[in-house]
Amino acid sequence: MMELNDKTKISNFLKVRENFERTLIDYDYLIQQIGRKYRSAIGGYPHITAFYQELISKLSKNNKTIDQIIDDILTDKEYSYLKKSIEPIVIEEKDFSVETKSAVFIKETLKNAPKCKLCHGYIHVNSTTFDHINRKEDGGKGNVENAQLAHPYCNNIEKN
Repeated sequence: MMELNDKTKISNFLKVRENFERTLIDYDYLIQQIGRKYRSAIGGYPHITAFYQELISKLSKNNKTIDQIIDDILTDKEYSYLKKSIEPIVIEEKDFSVETKSAVFIKETLKNAPKCKLCHGYIHVNSTTFDHINRKEDGGKGNVENAQLAHPYCNNIEKN
């Protein structure tokens, strides 16, 4: 987020936030590969940041699917070392491993995670505001029917 240092960049990000977050979830292993190549999260930081910026740019400009955009990014020589598909790990044990339990918990939690009604990005309980669907200035009331969850930025800046 620190790289999105002006209002135009933040606005562009908010337009693609939902697809950006979906990509991070579906292609999390690509970020892991970048970190491994540079041997640490700190060493990989500038490369992960560049990857994120490229992803945001392509999501903003293209009418392609996320899968097609990832294919486009991976054809760039900068990312030639990334492999799109990884072999699934087949577990033959009868008991659930800690990793399996964690993966199931995350998958199920994300299905039900609240999203900002303005940008459609995931919203954390500590960064929630209540937005008037119909603005107060336009006669909107402070009742349940006129309330929705929003990020503070989306509610205060983007909507107005």
